[in-house]
Amino acid sequence: MAVVVGIDVVKEFHWVEIVVAETGKVLVSQRVNNDPDSIDGLIARLRDLGADHVRSPSRST
Repeated sequence: MAVVVGIDVVKEFHWVEIVVAETGKVLVSQRVNNDPDSIDGLIARLRDLGADHVRSPSRST
C-alpha cells in the first residue's frame, strides 16, 4: 500500500498525517512530540505500514 506522509514541523511538536495514496483515506492524523522517543515511534509506525521509501516534495516558502 502506498502512503503519503505530511509533517507540519513546529518547534515543540509536529503534526503528522498519513494518507493512503490511492484513496486519500486518512490513516493517522496526530501530534508527535519533538523528542527522540516520539520521532522513533513515528518511524516505527511508518515501517509497520510498510512505508519503505520516503520522497520529499519541493518545499514551498
